[in-house]
Amino acid sequence: MTASIGICSFPTDGTDCGELMQRADAATAKVKARGGNGVQFFESAMNREEQRRLEIETEPRKAIYDDQLLLHSSP
Repeated sequence: MTASIGICSFPTDGTDCGELMQRADAATAKVKARGGNGVQFFESAMNREEQRRLEIETEPRKAIYDDQLLLHSSP
């Protein structure tokens, strides 16, 4: 059995439970990306990485919803 632990601190990393959980989650994801079984403190760079990942994930969905995509095909 192994443990992957993400740590953040109040009030430096967040002021409410949702913010703190999100940031601890980001730190945990960083540990798991390195293979797991470790500890990672939250760093502000992780927040930027997470924001960018969310943008990459949501932008295509938004484009589909807003009917902004046009498909061309050739024989």
